[in-house]
Amino acid sequence: MQQAYFSPAAGRPTSKAMTLARLGAVVLLVAFVAVGAFVFATRGADGANAERFDGESSEVAAVVDRLQEYARASDGARICSELMTEQLARFVGASFDTSCGARVNDQLGGEGTTITVERLRVDGPLASATVSEQNTNVTGMAFVKRDGEWRISRIRG
Repeated sequence: MQQAYFSPAAGRPTSKAMTLARLGAVVLLVAFVAVGAFVFATRGADGANAERFDGESSEVAAVVDRLQEYARASDGARICSELMTEQLARFVGASFDTSCGARVNDQLGGEGTTITVERLRVDGPLASATVSEQNTNVTGMAFVKRDGEWRISRIRG
């Protein structure tokens, strides 16, 4: 015999139907909360600097956002290959008698890395920024635009 979820005599859902409806609502609520938390977490990790600027300045700030993202993942090799000019990456590796990626990881790597653009100036294909890190270090950065992409060309601490 099939179980009824609606009682025609009473004109309302049965208690089993109400229990299933409540369970469905709880599952839906948990799913929305999980998706919202994920969106909030990834939005904060990726794009917080770029959102504060417009035009070319936003593009330069997006490089700093990627720097923060890769540093949190301890992906120094990616920082060197995707964000730095080739000259800077070679200089970093040669100056410290190691690979650029290893040196960058020593300096920046870690889940708690936070890098905030304090000041930013764009002048044609060149840009400069002052950034602060979670450890209160303040660093000057220079950028150059080559082949349509902004790259870090100099870092001074």
